[in-house]
Amino acid sequence: IRDAQESRGLGDVYKRQVRANVERGLAENPGAAVIIVADADSKTETLIEVMDQSRLAGAINVSVAADEGF
Repeated sequence: IRDAQESRGLGDVYKRQVRANVERGLAENPGAAVIIVADADSKTETLIEVMDQSRLAGAINVSVAADEGF
């Protein structure tokens, strides 16, 4: 998630979008893993917020991967 809100962390709207997307994905494929691909410009706060929202959506397996250019 990259937008103007990123420098201040995820806004409430973006948090809900992450959670809703993960919930939808898990409804279609229960037990699926969530893989967050981070690049060199990713902020730790944003990464943690995305992980938190994924867990709140019901994801059990949440992983972080580095972008190839990282």
